[in-house]
Amino acid sequence: MQDTLFNFVSLSIMVTFFITRKYYFDDVEMTLAVGVIEDDKYVSVRWTFIAKYNGKIDSANANAGTEILLSGTDIFYIEDGKIKDYWVSSDGIDLMKQLGMF
Repeated sequence: MQDTLFNFVSLSIMVTFFITRKYYFDDVEMTLAVGVIEDDKYVSVRWTFIAKYNGKIDSANANAGTEILLSGTDIFYIEDGKIKDYWVSSDGIDLMKQLGMF
């Protein structure tokens, strides 16, 4: 169960993150900073995202090519082998600062 859950959660995180972020960033590298942590019905991972901003956000003042670093934690609630809830925690304010939004 653990290996299957690890593979599913890792793949889900990567696919979701890359699909929604690839429009705004190039040269994306995403790594798991802390591997999968399981506790009863909860699964958690800590990740790091490094990429180059490509200039496509109208409200951002950062130059295209600016390197962006973002870290976060994803927490999944698993019930009957399925993800029932999902929470992400990342520093959006720091991301906005890196993009020159304020």
